[in-house]
Amino acid sequence: MDFDTFIVILLVCLIVGILVAVYVYQDPNTTITEVKEDINNIKEDTNNLLLDANKDLGTPEIKIKKDTVYSDLERRYLFGSPDRNLDLKVLFCPEDNCTLKLIELINNSKISIDCSIYDIDDSSISDALIEKKNKGLQVRLVTDYIQAATKASMIGKLKVADINVIVSPESSSIMHNKFCVFDKKIVWVGSFNFTINDAHRNNNNVLIVNDKEVAELYSNKVNSFFEGVFSQDINPSIQINRIGNGEFYFCPEDNCSTHVLSLINDSNLSIECMFYSFTLDQAGDSIIQKNISKRFIFEKTQESDYSEYSKLKNAGVSVLLDLNPQNMHNKFCIIDNKIVLTGSMNLSVNGTQKNDESLVFIYNEEVARSYLDYFNKYWDLWN
Repeated sequence: MDFDTFIVILLVCLIVGILVAVYVYQDPNTTITEVKEDINNIKEDTNNLLLDANKDLGTPEIKIKKDTVYSDLERRYLFGSPDRNLDLKVLFCPEDNCTLKLIELINNSKISIDCSIYDIDDSSISDALIEKKNKGLQVRLVTDYIQAATKASMIGKLKVADINVIVSPESSSIMHNKFCVFDKKIVWVGSFNFTINDAHRNNNNVLIVNDKEVAELYSNKVNSFFEGVFSQDINPSIQINRIGNGEFYFCPEDNCSTHVLSLINDSNLSIECMFYSFTLDQAGDSIIQKNISKRFIFEKTQESDYSEYSKLKNAGVSVLLDLNPQNMHNKFCIIDNKIVLTGSMNLSVNGTQKNDESLVFIYNEEVARSYLDYFNKYWDLWN
């Protein structure tokens, strides 16, 4: 491809980007000044690309750069600035009545509901999903084959109501996700199963993310499940899946253990965690080596020869076992008082390398403060 042709392609990309800015921009409150500023940013990106092209003319990198810049411009106008702060809300169960909040999101949905949920036995949630299906919404649900076969499961009821349900194959590892996408714009993700115990007895946490790009990512994951793709192989190439001030990963394919270990190793002030299951030796070893403030709450029923509890305790790390008569089911960490790690993933070999899981990093001091206040409450209560 000659240089003139390349310039024409870039100009086409620029024009399309401007059209996207004018006609597709999703925020009705955006001012003309803001649009002009973003158009100027497009021009700057294009000029930088041209400078790079002068250096790489005649190499395959030209097309890759052109495609990358156009894709970035398109996503900027569809979803917002790449460095935006995500619209986030934090829930802790049972304190915040998570079932009520979930049913509100179900009831307020107008177009579609996609869920990937390990266990559902709460009839109030299944009834709300069925009601929306009967009103014409597209409702899809992915679940684990073992949990779907239990007596308490609502999966049979949902299938009878003609909701589009898919169960993980028996040959796969556990489908352990706990997330939903509402109207392709709101994501519910965390440690909360749609069960009576998780709603009223167990300790859990949930993030509600109001962002279309994040929603697209999770909807695509549901699509892959419906295409029969479960327990994917780990990708040896480490990719940072950054959206706004968050990172979003699916295990095992996104090499979750590497991302977690990197976050631990980069910490320089403190680590506070609550984990239902923590058996990952590499994580325990890395934590012991960190000369920072460290506190960990473990679920008492998961203490075993495989647990990192005794190893951390013997190394002088501050640890304690929960006193919930049921389960401390959380899976989260607060790093350096400003980063939150959460999702469905336990710190275990199965959680990071075998099961279908979600893993989220949020870089937000306000969110971190919410999690730290919650952690401190139970640290004081159970210590």
